Amino acid sequence: MGDVFTPPGPAPAPTRGLLALDQPDSNLAELFRAGSVPISTSTAATFRDVVLTTPGLDRAVGGVLVDPVTLHGSGASRTALRRNRIPIGVRMGDGTRRGHDIAGSVDDLDDEIARHVAAGASFARWQVVVSGAGAPTELRATARLVAGWSAVCLGRGLVPFVDVVVRPGSRDDLATVGSVHTAAVSTVLDAVRVTGVDTARIVLGCTLVAPGDRHVATADDIARATLGSLRGAAAVPLACVVFTPAGRPDRLTAHLAATTWLNPPWPIGFCLGRSTLVHVARTWAGRPDRVAAARSELLGRLGTPTAVGRAARTEITRRAG
Repeated sequence: MGDVFTPPGPAPAPTRGLLALDQPDSNLAELFRAGSVPISTSTAATFRDVVLTTPGLDRAVGGVLVDPVTLHGSGASRTALRRNRIPIGVRMGDGTRRGHDIAGSVDDLDDEIARHVAAGASFARWQVVVSGAGAPTELRATARLVAGWSAVCLGRGLVPFVDVVVRPGSRDDLATVGSVHTAAVSTVLDAVRVTGVDTARIVLGCTLVAPGDRHVATADDIARATLGSLRGAAAVPLACVVFTPAGRPDRLTAHLAATTWLNPPWPIGFCLGRSTLVHVARTWAGRPDRVAAARSELLGRLGTPTAVGRAARTEITRRAG
C-alpha cells in the first residue's frame, strides 16, 4: 500500500496495511490503562518511540498515521520515520473540528496542510463518524467540509484519506447498518464529486458492515454486505479502499479474506490502531526489558492480515489464469 500514498501515479494493489498511531495523548492514556501500563508524563512519547523504531516496520506496513505533534517533532520517532522512508500520514480531522461555515470553507487549513507536506507527510486522514441516529443535515455539512479539504490536499500534493466510520447500535441488524453505511459513504463521495475532485485520487477508509452486538453474521455475510453497500454508494473509481475493524477486531483477517475472495473493483487494504496497540502496550508494560517482545507482538499482528490477503490475491490470480 505504500505506493498509494506516494503520488503521482496510479495506485497499485496494496499488500500491506496502515498503522494508526495518531491518537492524542489522552486517548493513549486510556489505552495504557486497558493494557495495565504505568502512566507518567513521558509514557505516550516513549510508547510511540517503541512502536516507530521497530526494526522491520517499513516492511510490515504501507504507511503510518501520526498526530501533528509527532510529525513536526524531532525525537526518535520522527528520525525513524525519515530513515525508514515509511509513508507518513497525519491526522487532520475527526468530526470534532469546528469553526467552518456550512459551505465547507477550508481556507484556514491551507497553511496547515502546507506545513504537513513540508514536514514529510504524503497523506492525511479526516475521519467522519456516523451513528445510526446521525443527523443527515450535519453529515452533509461535514461532507462538504471534507470535500473542500480533499481538494486543498490534492492541490498541495497530499493524498486525502477520507475515513467514514459507522458505529452501529447494539440492536442494529446487518441490513440496518448497511443502509446507514451506504448513505454515509454516498453523501461524502457525492460532495467530493461536486467539488470537482476526481474520486480516483482519494483513498476511502470505512468500517466493514457488521451488525450490532445482539446479532451474528459470518465473514461472508459481512464481506457481501460491505461490498454491496459500497456499490450502492457508487464508490468507484477510488485509489484504494482501506477497511477498519467493525465490532470484532480479532475477526478482521477473516473479514478481509472473505472480501478479497469476492474480487472487489478497487485495491483494498486495512488500518489497525487501538485494537492492535493495546496488545502491544500490554506486552511492553512500560518496561525496557519488554521492548523486544512488544515489537514482536506488533509485527505479528500486522503481518497476519497482510499474509492472508496476499495469499487470497495470489490464488484468485492463479484461478483467473
